[in-house]
Amino acid sequence: AKAEQEAAEIKAEQEAAHAKAEQEAEARLKAADEERVQKEQEVARVKAQHQATAAEAARLQAERHAREATAAAAAPISLGNISMNFLSAETPAAGGASLRSLLYCDGEDARGGPVVVLNTDYIPTTSKERKEAVQYIKDTLQPIVDSGGYSLVVVGEKAQSHSMSSSWWLVSQYKALSKVYRKNVQLVILVRPSKFVKVAINMAWPFLSRKAYRKVQYITGLHELETASGGHLGVKHLGEHYLGTLS
Repeated sequence: AKAEQEAAEIKAEQEAAHAKAEQEAEARLKAADEERVQKEQEVARVKAQHQATAAEAARLQAERHAREATAAAAAPISLGNISMNFLSAETPAAGGASLRSLLYCDGEDARGGPVVVLNTDYIPTTSKERKEAVQYIKDTLQPIVDSGGYSLVVVGEKAQSHSMSSSWWLVSQYKALSKVYRKNVQLVILVRPSKFVKVAINMAWPFLSRKAYRKVQYITGLHELETASGGHLGVKHLGEHYLGTLS
C-alpha cells in the first residue's frame, strides 16, 4: 500500500510538472506572437511614414520645378544687344505663314560650320502643307548637307508647335530623312522642348542609332547654347535673319 501511494505521488508530480511545462511553452509562444505582431505593426508604421515623407518631397519638388519654369519663362534673357521675353514677345500668325519663316540657314558656328534654325511655330497644320514643308526643308538643306556637317537648332514658343501632332510629326520626319541628312548633322539642340517631343523621341529611340541619339541635346533657353554645344555655338551664331526676329 505504501509503494502504491508513493507511485501515485510521483505520477501526480510528473503530471503537474508536465502541465506547468505546457503552460510555460504556451506563454512563450503567446509572447513571441505578440512580439511578432508588434514588430509587424512597427514596420508598417515606419513604411507608411517613409511613403508619406517621399510623397511630400515629390510634391515640394514638383512645386519648385513649376515655380522655376514659370520664372524662367517670364524672365527676359539679355544676350548682347538681343533681348528676349518669350511670354510677351509677339509670335507669328499660324495661317498662311511663309515657309521661309520655318527655316533659317545663314548661321555659322565658331568653327565655320553651318547652323540651321528650325522654327516649329511655322509647322503647317494640314497634310498638304506639311508635305510642301518637308520638300522645302529637303531642298533648302540639300546644299548644306552636301557640303558636310551642320548643326540644327529647333525653337518654337507657340502652343500649337508643342502639340502632340506637331511634336510627333517633327520627330517622325527627322527619322524619315535620308541617311545623309541625319549622318551629317553634328548636333541637334531642342530649345525648351515639349513633353510630347521628348515622348516622341523616346518612342523613336529603338529605331535610331546610339550615335544619332547622342547628338540630341535639350536646353531650357538660348542662353544655354554654348554649354550644350561645347562652346562653339552661341546665340550670335544663329544667323542675322533669325536674330532679326528676336529684336
